[in-house]
Amino acid sequence: MVALPRPQMSQTLNDHGAPDANDTPPPRQEPLAVFAKIFAIGQALAGKTTRTLAESGMAVRREPAKDWPTLRRWWAMDEPRLVLFTPVWLGIGIGLYFLLPGEPSLGLALWALGSVGVVSLWLRWRRVHPWLIRAALGLCLVIAGFTCASIRTHQVGAPVLMRELAFADITGRLVQLESRESGWRLTVEPTSIEGLQSNQLPARIRVTWRGQMSPILPGTVLSLRGSLSPPPSPVLPGGFDFGRYLYFQKIGGIGFLVRQPRAKETGQVGERQPLSAQIEILRMRFFRHIRAQAPGTGGDVIAAIVTGKREAIAADAQQALRDSGLAHLLAISGLHMGLATGLVFFGLRFGLACVPRLALRWPTKKIAAVGALFSGLSYLVISGGAVSARRAFIMTFIIFLAVLLDRKALSLRNVMIAAMVILATTPEALLHPGFQMSFAAVTALVAVYEGYSAHRRQRDGIDRVQDKPAPHSATAAAAPKLPSDGKKSPLGRLWAYALGVGVTDTIAATATMPFALFHFQRTALYSLPANLVSMPIMGLWIMPAILIAIALMPLGLDGFFWRLAAQGISIIIFVGQSVSHWPGAVSMIPAQPGVWLVATAIGGCVLLLLRAPWRFAGLMAIPIMAGLALVTRPPDIVIADDGLNSAVITRDPARTVAVFDRRRSRFAVSNWLEQVGLDPDRQQAVRMARLAACDNHGCVATVRTNLRLAVTRTPLSLADDCAQADLVVAHFPVNRRLRANCDARLIDQRDSRNAGAHAIWIGHDGDLDVRTTNRSRAGRPWGGGGRQNTDDPKKKE
Repeated sequence: MVALPRPQMSQTLNDHGAPDANDTPPPRQEPLAVFAKIFAIGQALAGKTTRTLAESGMAVRREPAKDWPTLRRWWAMDEPRLVLFTPVWLGIGIGLYFLLPGEPSLGLALWALGSVGVVSLWLRWRRVHPWLIRAALGLCLVIAGFTCASIRTHQVGAPVLMRELAFADITGRLVQLESRESGWRLTVEPTSIEGLQSNQLPARIRVTWRGQMSPILPGTVLSLRGSLSPPPSPVLPGGFDFGRYLYFQKIGGIGFLVRQPRAKETGQVGERQPLSAQIEILRMRFFRHIRAQAPGTGGDVIAAIVTGKREAIAADAQQALRDSGLAHLLAISGLHMGLATGLVFFGLRFGLACVPRLALRWPTKKIAAVGALFSGLSYLVISGGAVSARRAFIMTFIIFLAVLLDRKALSLRNVMIAAMVILATTPEALLHPGFQMSFAAVTALVAVYEGYSAHRRQRDGIDRVQDKPAPHSATAAAAPKLPSDGKKSPLGRLWAYALGVGVTDTIAATATMPFALFHFQRTALYSLPANLVSMPIMGLWIMPAILIAIALMPLGLDGFFWRLAAQGISIIIFVGQSVSHWPGAVSMIPAQPGVWLVATAIGGCVLLLLRAPWRFAGLMAIPIMAGLALVTRPPDIVIADDGLNSAVITRDPARTVAVFDRRRSRFAVSNWLEQVGLDPDRQQAVRMARLAACDNHGCVATVRTNLRLAVTRTPLSLADDCAQADLVVAHFPVNRRLRANCDARLIDQRDSRNAGAHAIWIGHDGDLDVRTTNRSRAGRPWGGGGRQNTDDPKKKE
């Protein structure tokens, strides 16, 4: 093949044979410059027209000229910050993956990623327009996020139970043992399950046992007998997917035991995951030791802060902390990681500085940074490695790495790197409330801190250039001397600390409020006063006592400090209980659609990641969210996924949830209350008999004045209900003959078990909008459906 020469622009050569400088090709113009030139031409034409009209005596109103240099300056401010949107593009790809109704092809995703990557490199090599390169890179990141999610799904892929197994014999190795108020919860890696082939065994199962438990440790081979069922599906369409949450933990079945677990073979660690078993044994020993040294609720919270095991905390204490805005103290996050590593860093540095020979010969600051990193890694391992803890450790690692390299690293780039690492390794974290709220809070705090620091630097620079008087001048001598930070009075320092805590809590609460409302339909309104009292206790009392107790554990002198830390927790719990009982302490709204979450995320990223004034366009998310809250309405009828219970939701100002049988599906009923904006801890569902005519066979009610609903529990009244009602909900399987003879719309137990939970909206003309949970997840590996789970993983994030 013959390479054709590229077309060159015509040039004029000077006397020396070189291109003339006056005839060099014009530089490539950015889009803003092109628009500015077009506008200038139009402005010139408008000016000519204005002069013509003025000569004719007609008055013309002149419009101010557009400040295009301002736009260029804004673009120059934000162009280097576009890299901060890298996790956003990854998140878009991950979100698209989880929105698909079926499992995509991993090979096709890898091919698309490679193709777009090659095209991006080619565009970069050819030096085409920068916007084309940016678009190609953005598309490449979206496909990369999509591919990471697909790879992760295949990585954790394991069989999932598709049917219930009643009273089966199970043999497996214990992975995790948790003590709860209602009993014990065991996570087991099964080696055999009665009724299943070896290729049908889930990687893990989770079972509960209500009774006495003999002392066993992770790694022990157990003999179990119990009932298993598939992982649960959401309680309502669009709700939290418990089956997906368990799938990425490799849990393919849940159930309960009917016999006390028996140890068949005792081993120190399991054969599959020896390191994880050792870590779990260490966490369990820490947990039991802390609770033994500091009994009570305070000791349970301290054990949760150290080990990440929150199952022993009383429900009323958790509720009080949640309603007062102090629930973040239970999650291993940047607060705990920062206090743990910061106290170690400053303690080591102070101790080394007390020895002059070491302080003069060794880099004490870097030695202290290495010690702080080791303490942070140990804390990450002992705490279980939750998403918030991993994010906090990654940022802490970057900060102390900057100390080792003599650089400053507290910036939004740290947040970007932490988000990229977590999304690339565990893409499913994007859908968890813990990830969203954690990164929303830290991004808002760092962005506000960076903006305020830049403002102060700019202000001080202007002051130094323009207003600073010359040295030894009369003006300088007469200028008042402002007190420095080191000369503040104790009262001033206390006020500065309280102001810092107040501003920090206000920023974090504002950033996390939309996500809390979306996932939990609730937010604490009095978190500021609760945090003003609790944060000093946490930072100056509890965390130092915990670190001293851990340091003294090998000597057996740690008991006093565990109890001292527990006393501080008791004060915080008292504050939480007091604040949570204030009038209007908790605000709740009905469940919102996914557009609410998308608008919140995009608006927050634009507002926080950009610096030019056009970032305030992100505030448009507020009216969008307000509009959605006004127009979104809860369903009129809901049916549990087991087909054994249903409810009618009224739209009066009180918003009542009328349940057919309040003894069944209690976890689903609690979620139904939250979905309509009611607090299940303060309000209860009513019986359907209060709104309908009920007998021993079922109930008949008129919903929204235009639809007649019949709920039946026996086939005896099915014929009459089908003849008189518009919609019939049968809490039993209906055979084909009876279904064919039913004139009404019929939803029976078989429909609920196959399609999942039902949510029904009634239109003004009586049309039914029926949505089911399994419609969008039937083709996914975790879309098996099943009974409801009594544990809410959302509250653990």
